[in-house]
Amino acid sequence: MANKLHYFNPGHETAVLHGKVNYTPSKTVSKMMQDLAFLPVWYSEPGDVVLVNREEERSFFRELPGFIRPDVKLICLEELPHFRYREILQFEPWGLTPSVLHEFKGLNKQLQIPDWKKEYTYLTGRMAAIEVLKKIKKKLPTYSFPVLPAVFTKEEEVTSLLTLSPQIIKSPYSSSGRGLLWIKDGKLSVKDSEWIRGTLKKQQFLSIEPALDKIQDFALEFYSDGKGNVQYRALSLFQTWEKGAYEGNCLGGEKEFLQQVYHEIGEETYQSIKEHVIEALEEVYAYNYTGYLGVDMMLYKREDGLVGIHPCVEVNMRHTMGLLASCFYEKNVLPASKGKFYITYEGENGSAYRQHIEAQKNHPLVWEKDRIKKGYLALCPVDPETQYRAYIQME
Repeated sequence: MANKLHYFNPGHETAVLHGKVNYTPSKTVSKMMQDLAFLPVWYSEPGDVVLVNREEERSFFRELPGFIRPDVKLICLEELPHFRYREILQFEPWGLTPSVLHEFKGLNKQLQIPDWKKEYTYLTGRMAAIEVLKKIKKKLPTYSFPVLPAVFTKEEEVTSLLTLSPQIIKSPYSSSGRGLLWIKDGKLSVKDSEWIRGTLKKQQFLSIEPALDKIQDFALEFYSDGKGNVQYRALSLFQTWEKGAYEGNCLGGEKEFLQQVYHEIGEETYQSIKEHVIEALEEVYAYNYTGYLGVDMMLYKREDGLVGIHPCVEVNMRHTMGLLASCFYEKNVLPASKGKFYITYEGENGSAYRQHIEAQKNHPLVWEKDRIKKGYLALCPVDPETQYRAYIQME
């Protein structure tokens, strides 16, 4: 398999919705790209290359403890046209978009750029996830799954879909808990109506579904080979804030994570659902797309008091933080250790840096047998200008 050139381009769903090669990310997304450009280092394979922004990333890389420093090379964008490598490099951004593939095409003769396919627009959006969910339900007709999302294209259609139970309206091109509107009492405020109207204008349709009594968010990480096969890679447990925005991932062994899920729904049910999720992904994605897939799921309390599973809250057609957290843990952490992986944002200049310095002081990194045992570690460089911070905190 060819080595890869990795590039971190979060928020790619919005770029896919835009659909043009001249897409410019928002200031918020651009800042996230700048602050967290180093992240692909942690899921890269030996011999890979990671595209970064500044010399600070190289300094940060050199200062990492040797036992966790991956065997990868860092280069900046301006160096790419003149960069020479021992073999062809396969370009692998965080997520595929027309603009990012166009931007890098022709920059280096050794760089192999995948083609953009028109099917990717559909596969990136929420309608593809709904299709996967329908297929899973059809394969398991006797299991009690949540109500399927209802799709609407006109503002006036919302009223007939609202009930007194809490519901969530979702935009089709969003991720990580963004693009969600929570309706708690079956009524729309003026602000709610404005959001619906504006989002429909930009994205053509919305979906609505009941809000569930959540017990635990988790995800299954997969790889699609583009030839009809989807391979399982990892199970990840993650946390969100109250309204669904991503907070971070648990760091721990997969066997322990599995036991937590088995405790709630049983091993047989879990394994059956996993098998049918793979089958559904192979039918929808596997012949059109080569790359990683993350399927967000949820354990929740049903109305009858039993624990249920939502087998497909959304499908992320890209790398995911859950995959990154799993890779980091398996490569660098002492098996018995537990902790959390976080992505945080601080709007006030200097706030993230102060918290970073304090965490280094209060939770110094401790390792054993060339593995992290406990303490704090920033996974990207942090300076006074940093607003987005990626780090681990081991117990």
